[in-house]
Amino acid sequence: MNLMYAAHESYGWLAQHGKELDKYAGKWVAVAKGGLLAVASSPKELLKLEKVKDAKDVLITKIPFPDEAYSLL
Repeated sequence: MNLMYAAHESYGWLAQHGKELDKYAGKWVAVAKGGLLAVASSPKELLKLEKVKDAKDVLITKIPFPDEAYSLL
């Protein structure tokens, strides 16, 4: 899969599922293949998880609290 396409797909998934992700506010998430792969307190914790290490084209980002400004660029 093209890396740019994979990133676009993951950003799109985040944008479409923003309200569902509110429960993970303040946490870090790994998104791959159009879905949520894992949730952790830090990116370092995410990178230790086997399912994240083994996945290809993973997008890691922090889910903001509802009152925080956040932009997907």
